[in-house]
Amino acid sequence: MTRELAQANIAFGLSGLLALIPHWWPIAGFAGAAYLCFAFLGHLRNPGKNAQEQFALWTDAIVAVVVLVTSVYAVVAHAAL
Repeated sequence: MTRELAQANIAFGLSGLLALIPHWWPIAGFAGAAYLCFAFLGHLRNPGKNAQEQFALWTDAIVAVVVLVTSVYAVVAHAAL
């Protein structure tokens, strides 16, 4: 499981590099936001959360919302052009 998590982190890091290509960053943003939403749900299901997991839960949620809103805005603004 740890190896799969490491591979997922590497994959999303590589997809983040796609953000350097013009017009590709919303795609990388959607992928990252989905990953963080699933991470948030994973933390949410754990009944015995310590302080570190609480911090991870809320940072996953906040960053996912910010990235998702920014990506949607970029796609809508680009579509309006």
